[in-house]
Amino acid sequence: MESILTGASAGTLTHMSPELLDSKLYSYSHDIYSLAILLWELWYGCNVYSDIEYETITTYLLQDAIIKCGERPKFNKRYSPIDSLQSLIKKCWLADPEQRPSADKVSEKLREIYRELYISDIEHEERKVRFNAAYSMIKNPEEISEEDFTQF
Repeated sequence: MESILTGASAGTLTHMSPELLDSKLYSYSHDIYSLAILLWELWYGCNVYSDIEYETITTYLLQDAIIKCGERPKFNKRYSPIDSLQSLIKKCWLADPEQRPSADKVSEKLREIYRELYISDIEHEERKVRFNAAYSMIKNPEEISEEDFTQF
């Protein structure tokens, strides 16, 4: 069930979807847009639009940039989120609210991303253990046995 709210005062300006900024009716897809902004902030550890280029921007100009120009926070190439997270964020802040994923789809995708990162972390730790074992064998070649070669 959709709520009947206008964009008059439905949240923080920087987290409001283009349709709310344009005084359209509230829908759950607005929350998905806001979630995308929050995910961006969590990744970068700073407030959205807090960089220098937005420091002196007025409320009207920010609204205009988001509604008419499709402005969204920038991804720093050096510190970009992993591809799957960046893709999810971009889908969640699409200009067309009908094209944004549902909360269920976002939740499912975030679980997939978590598993991807968690498994990657475990694999990294396992590689470190194997590397350290191999390195210690190189440092102490006299301690190498035939059985040690079967570990790798």
